[in-house]
Amino acid sequence: MAINLTSTISTKQNSIVQYTYPMTKMTSSGNTYFPNYVSTPNFSASFDDKYISGVCREMTFSTPKHKFNFSHSAELVIKHIKSDNGIFYVVIPLIFSTDKTSQLDALLELKNKSVELNADLKKLKSSIICYQINDGSSANAYVFVFEKPISMKSKISRMSNFGAFNGQKNAIRIQNGENVEDEIECEYVTTSDQSTSVSNVKNQRMVTKIFVWVFIVLGLFLSALYVFTYISKNPNLDVETVQNIYLGVGAVSFILLMVYINLFINTTTKRIEYGFMTIFSILVMLLTILALTGRFTGV
Repeated sequence: MAINLTSTISTKQNSIVQYTYPMTKMTSSGNTYFPNYVSTPNFSASFDDKYISGVCREMTFSTPKHKFNFSHSAELVIKHIKSDNGIFYVVIPLIFSTDKTSQLDALLELKNKSVELNADLKKLKSSIICYQINDGSSANAYVFVFEKPISMKSKISRMSNFGAFNGQKNAIRIQNGENVEDEIECEYVTTSDQSTSVSNVKNQRMVTKIFVWVFIVLGLFLSALYVFTYISKNPNLDVETVQNIYLGVGAVSFILLMVYINLFINTTTKRIEYGFMTIFSILVMLLTILALTGRFTGV
């Protein structure tokens, strides 16, 4: 019996999901595929003071087990292993389309045993419904279900009848899921998922990152100050050459400022890094202005 996900489900505004499934080689056995991902978690979620993360170990094409507001033909069930060897599942509905292809088509047609699921997921921008099950081997395992489907051209000839999704309870909707293609900002936790404070973990990481970038920007600023002073006091450089060097540095710092402002505006995961580099670009521009006005000795 399909689990109905069309009814009203509470939305957790402060919940966060991050996921990344980069290019990886795949092996198969029957209808189950085994990706060769490294130990970096592919999926992480935080909600209700819980933090869950795990590595994708299996992918299975299943007959539809969930009911949505749209009709779908199959589901991709992705099994993840947590740091404590517990499991949770990520489910993506699939629609067969004659004019749209996905990374999964190449896998099914055996044209390519390497798959980059990110290429499909980054287009979805989907909210995710989370609920708990008891699959027999892991009590209260979580299931994360995308509310938008991936369209693929190939029809799946063999599908599993995945029967683990029973005992739905405590369903919530997480709206701010994010595909992080290059790196995912989550890590395994050594304590139980039930007792880990998500806010404390995030705050500790953020404070550490801020301190690191304060020292990085300070070091870069002192280096730039030394270079400016050295140039201004170099007896082998005439005034015009020194001025041209300063103008060049100022132009480069202005371009970097525009680039980092744009990156800062368009990211949700690297605001600290791009913010500090924006500050550094501004500092270099200020040094350039001071140098051009003759504030450094020897000019």
